[in-house]
This record gives sequence, C-alpha cells and structure tokens, in this order.
Amino acid sequence: MAKYWIKKRFWISLVIVFTVSIVCGFFFFRPYLVNSAKNHFKVGVYEDTSVDYDIPSPTEDQLREIKEMAFVDDVFGYFITEGTLNCESGSVKTKLMLSDMSNVQASLCPSNRQIESLDIEDYPIIFVDSEFAKEYGLSLGDKVTYGSFDIKVAAIVEPDAYKDVQLVLLGKDTDFCEYIKDRANSYSGALLSVNDKTKAEQFLRTYKPLGRLRDEKSFGTEEQYKIHYDAWSEADYSNEITSFEGKLTDIRLSDTNQLFMGIVVYSVAMIAMTVVLFIRKTERVYFKQKKSKRGIAGYYFATMLIEIIVPGMIFVFCGLVLRDNCSNYVADTLFRNTEMLLLLVVIGVGLIDFVLNSILKKVFIE
Repeated sequence: MAKYWIKKRFWISLVIVFTVSIVCGFFFFRPYLVNSAKNHFKVGVYEDTSVDYDIPSPTEDQLREIKEMAFVDDVFGYFITEGTLNCESGSVKTKLMLSDMSNVQASLCPSNRQIESLDIEDYPIIFVDSEFAKEYGLSLGDKVTYGSFDIKVAAIVEPDAYKDVQLVLLGKDTDFCEYIKDRANSYSGALLSVNDKTKAEQFLRTYKPLGRLRDEKSFGTEEQYKIHYDAWSEADYSNEITSFEGKLTDIRLSDTNQLFMGIVVYSVAMIAMTVVLFIRKTERVYFKQKKSKRGIAGYYFATMLIEIIVPGMIFVFCGLVLRDNCSNYVADTLFRNTEMLLLLVVIGVGLIDFVLNSILKKVFIE
C-alpha cells in the first residue's frame, strides 16, 4: 500500500498542492498582505490613537485652559522642528515632534502603536518609527544626539502617514526643554482628545491661536500693533485645524478582496484535485481488490496530511519573507490574523477532502 500511495498519489498530490499554494500565495495572498499593510499605514495613526483634533499654535496658558474645558479629555502640546540626529550609523536630518508633556497616550505614539518599548525614567527620550530605526540601525536603549543633548531610544513605533515625525519627550525641567522653549513663544500645535465633538467643533470654529499674537512691545508703534492684532483676530483658523475623523473619510483604501478570491481559488482547486485523482481508473481498480481495502483509510489520511502540511508551510514561509521585505510596516496583528485564517482554510479544506474521499470510497468502491 505504501509503495502504491507514494507512486500513484504522493508525488502527484505534492506537485499539485505545491503549485496551487505558490500560485495562490503569489497572486492572491501576497497582494492582500501588501495592500492591507498600505491601508494600515494610511489609517493607523487616525484609528489607533485617542486624538480627535490637531490645533495650531496655542500658548502654554491657553492649552491649560483648553484642558479644563468639560468636553476635553486630554491635550498634548508639541513643538515641530527639523534637525540633525547623530547616531552610530551617521548623521540624519529628520523632522521632530518635541513635547514637554509626558502623557504619551494622548500623543501619536500611544502604547498600542508601540512595537517594542523600554521604561526609561531619564528624559529626554525618543520614539522612532520602525522604518527609521531599520534604516539607521537603531534599537531600544541606543543613544542619539541632537546638538549637545543625548537622547535615548525608548520605543520603536509604527510609522504614520500624518506628520511623519520622530517623537521626543523632553521632560519638564531638562536643559533640552529649556533650550527648545527659549526659541519658541508657543507650541507649534496641540493634539486634543474630546468626549463631545459637537461642543468641540463649536469651540474650534472660533478658536484663535494665542501663539500667533505677537507681543505689543515688539512693534514700533501702537498703530502697527493694532494692524497686527486686527489681522490676527479677524483671521479664520479653522482651515488649519485637522479633524482625524475627517482625515479618515478622505482616505482611499487599497483593494483587499484578493484574500477572499485566493481562498475560493485554493479551495476549488484542492477539491477538484481530490475528485479527479479519485476517479482515475487505476486508483478505483486497485482499491476494488480485496487485499487492498484494509489500507484505504490510512491512504486518504496520509493524503490529507500532505494537503495540510505543505500549503501550511508555504503560506507561513511566504508570509514571513513578505513581512520582512514589505515596503510598508506589516503589523503583528495583521500578520497573525492573516496566517491564522489561511491555516484554518488549509485545515478545513484538508478535512473536506478527507470526508469527500470517504464518501466517494463508499459510493464507488464499497
């Protein structure tokens, strides 16, 4: 029986299963994972943070007042600058989001967007995105410098399509914090998390960023200041306020129907293979011989194992290779969920084929 199975079924099944798995993996499952990674990159920062609005240029006092408003859950003030970071692999110019606040859960890098992190108590610390870390060989605990200031890598985070920045937490009373504040009379912006969007939008329609209002002493005459003040007070800043919900509705997502199509093609191909291989004359004649019936159950069980193990290994291997070489970050949850679904499909189809073989055996052999 074993020799017959190897000769008549094993090699044929192996070639067909291998070919179908490679075709489905390349033409269906690969584009699904790539497009899903692109979609996650586009929407991740909007869906996976608590941020609702990004407002321009509040002062420290103004932001403190905003935080006390009943419809506001949290605020995260930040400074934006472009500077040079020095690390072991060299110097790199990048955009930085710096903040004297420590409530990282209200930022663009909450814990659910952190791929890995360390508890570092000494500020300043930096949260770098995975693509930046990979390109410049950075890992947790590494030190980078900005001017004369040392910064430790505290987290590797998912990249975002919004500001594309590396987040630096300055700490409240550090020299680096004083250095940044001495060069800015207000925050560049602030992220707001709210519990009542209707009230929030009513407030934001009349929002005036005090950071844009210059001190009267900086003007030569009172008339010059009045012109500046009137321009500031009459300006409409609503077009500078970003609604994360609004950004989400504007995003065009890539097609991800390939997964469903691939599952259908794989399932039909495997079931068709089972039927075609069963109805071959050689196989039916062989099993009708009395001496061969004893091994029929083992014959089809071994066939089922081939149909489960081979595509399962191919899909896992291809997924790992793709994850490590994809141009966009593939989130662990996306990777795990896709692989688990494919393995369930493979097991399910293998069991269906086993049952189908048993039915066909009873009809045509017994």
